[in-house]
Amino acid sequence: MTNFFVNNESTLELEHALKAYAQTEKNLKEANPDLFFNRGTIFEYLERYNEAVCDFETAHKIDPNLGADKKCEGIIAFVARCYNSINQKGKLKTNRLIDMVKSIPQILPGEDSSKTKVVDISHLQSGENPGLIISAKVVNFLDKSSDVPMCFLLVDFKHNFCVTSIYHMSKDLTEKIRTGSEVLIKNPHLVLVQCSYKGYNYSY
Repeated sequence: MTNFFVNNESTLELEHALKAYAQTEKNLKEANPDLFFNRGTIFEYLERYNEAVCDFETAHKIDPNLGADKKCEGIIAFVARCYNSINQKGKLKTNRLIDMVKSIPQILPGEDSSKTKVVDISHLQSGENPGLIISAKVVNFLDKSSDVPMCFLLVDFKHNFCVTSIYHMSKDLTEKIRTGSEVLIKNPHLVLVQCSYKGYNYSY
């Protein structure tokens, strides 16, 4: 897992790590909080937040000194912030939202329409969406406890809101992104987030 976070940009190594942890868990003879904490860290990075919370909760029950409870709280705070931001439309005033949306391009000069198509967020399916392009604007930056991925609230030309996560993004580029910045996402990968914690349920 350490090798991935230092040297790798592919998530394949993390998927292999998850399989290894699952096998190790089956053969555990005594509770190992580090296993659940480390696996929770992978799930958090992959935005599989419900699984991350479950593992961090388990780690905390085994060893309350690991700080896994704080990891849970950080994840839930971020998920709740995303959920509320989408439902509240970034707290944009109506006129501001209309002005922002009407200037989002729906046709991209130079793009081969036989190979790519600009669509709104509602056309995406879970997982990879090859050949599609999301054209949207940044509403605001969504702060979180971990630096990766960088997350932004976007709105598309049909007034759909979503949270977009960008991995392996340089700090210089991050600082250039502002409210109203145009964003084009080719072959977008859609992740449907569902998370439950202490009676609260979030889905977006």
